[in-house]
Amino acid sequence: MNLWEQIYPNGIDWLATGALISTIASVVSASAAVIIATIAIKTFCEWFKREDREHAIDVLSIAIKAETKFNQIRTPYWTVKEKNEAEQSLGLIDKNLNRLEAREGINDQGYDQQKRQIEARMTHRRIDLHTEYWGKISEILALSRVIFYKSVENELNKILELKDKISQSATIYPEIEDDKLIEKRRKIIFFPEEKDYRDGKKFDEIQLEIRNIQCNIEKQISSYILPSKKKPE
Repeated sequence: MNLWEQIYPNGIDWLATGALISTIASVVSASAAVIIATIAIKTFCEWFKREDREHAIDVLSIAIKAETKFNQIRTPYWTVKEKNEAEQSLGLIDKNLNRLEAREGINDQGYDQQKRQIEARMTHRRIDLHTEYWGKISEILALSRVIFYKSVENELNKILELKDKISQSATIYPEIEDDKLIEKRRKIIFFPEEKDYRDGKKFDEIQLEIRNIQCNIEKQISSYILPSKKKPE
């Protein structure tokens, strides 16, 4: 009797062997599927966390830039180029900087009103220079609500609301006649002329509101940038 006959004296039960092999193959296939699914889920979670972190950095960057953007818009100091462009757009001077003949509704205004007209036009032009920035905020609003809850969306919206507040104040600023109302609108359009306000050592109402927006956003999204911290509930 050879070795094979000693091991299998009654012959091989091929039906049972086939069933065993089929069972092993099923177990191996199922295990492989579980392993692949686990890897896929882990990869997706890591990708999702990475996307959340990148979005959080984008939002924080927008909040940080707000202070600079609004200071550039609200500075009470202007360049000769800004003033010339505003006067040209109002029809006060031509492209060669020659003063034009009186224009009804503009050149027949008093000095103070005409000055406010020029300041208002410069403010609108400054706001328009940051159109890309305002657009970036609008694009990021919906996704911010999904990822970081409505509170972050609300804070970003406040930046746009401040921009609109300044724009609307600049629109009516030249037409106001009451001195108190003129001063009220001017405080919205421009920050105080003291050097400390320009250097960030003091803050007016608008500047403080921007600082509050920055702090609130940072509190809400810091956990996404620094994973060791617990996410806000």
